[in-house]
Amino acid sequence: MRPDAEGIEYWHIIGLLSGVFLALSMVSTRVLSGTESTHVILSYYFLISFLCSIPLAILDWQPIPYWTLPYLLYIGGSISLTMWCYTRALTLASAVIVAPINYSGVVFSGIMGWLIWNHIPDGFALTGILLVIAAGLLTAFWNSSSARQQ
Repeated sequence: MRPDAEGIEYWHIIGLLSGVFLALSMVSTRVLSGTESTHVILSYYFLISFLCSIPLAILDWQPIPYWTLPYLLYIGGSISLTMWCYTRALTLASAVIVAPINYSGVVFSGIMGWLIWNHIPDGFALTGILLVIAAGLLTAFWNSSSARQQ
């Protein structure tokens, strides 16, 4: 989480790009929600995900054991519900409001790491948690005050 100049690897760049693509996803979903239904937007998401997964699946192809099918169905159902909620949230609210809530997942991951695996957050982690919470509160405050002025 805190690489130095010698420790930077391509995985760090991939992590950074995932944040960029999340932001693009939020803005795109918000724009599409003005003209497309939730089902159409979800179809786009799943088609793009499928096409991006094909090369990775081909590179490391293995047969799927039958005992994993209930788990795979659970994962598929839960991600479908999650993406439906995500799309509906971006249809009903601005990406400026939804984004800080979405990024709070990092905070909850840190809390779960503390509670489940006893990974006690250090000063950097606590500072990050406070920054995410502050950004969410400031964004909500600025948007509510600008909405009142209009």
